[in-house]
Amino acid sequence: MLEVGSRDSYDSFEEYLFALWLQSASEFVYVAHYHPPSFELFKGKMGLRDHVYTADWRVLWKENARGLYFIREGDKVLKKRSHEATAPFIGNPTYIDIKGGFVGKNNSSGITFPLNQKWIMDKYGVLVNKTVISYDKKGLFFKTYVPDSVLEISNYVRTGLTKFKFQPRTFDEFKKSGVIL
Repeated sequence: MLEVGSRDSYDSFEEYLFALWLQSASEFVYVAHYHPPSFELFKGKMGLRDHVYTADWRVLWKENARGLYFIREGDKVLKKRSHEATAPFIGNPTYIDIKGGFVGKNNSSGITFPLNQKWIMDKYGVLVNKTVISYDKKGLFFKTYVPDSVLEISNYVRTGLTKFKFQPRTFDEFKKSGVIL
């Protein structure tokens, strides 16, 4: 089972929530690396500095995760079990960049990430999957499921209300809604 560690061992709260989600999927994961080795995109010269990119996660999935957690380039989706069914990641191993649901006007990641993503694809043939972690309908939890560990820290203790702006699915509900390859 993936050891998550404390909230302080991650760069952001969203990366911690993803670690909890990944821990709940551990029966489908061979190995997961937080901050895997960097991609060198440009070797500095003529006064310009080196440019490197480090994904937040590198996940190597077991084959039983195919169609549920990842698809490969060229996979033919024969049937979706529900209208929103989609495997959340492309490629195995999967490189993942975690993004929050809210991007402020001073956040340059919305500009730099797509450029880095294309550069890595061109230079290394690797797709870095952008994964949004949010409480609304545009994030990973809506597309897949919400683990109990995330629900526990996302509910308001005093009122019993949740931060989620949709009805969270369980893993079993997600598993039934996957794709058939």
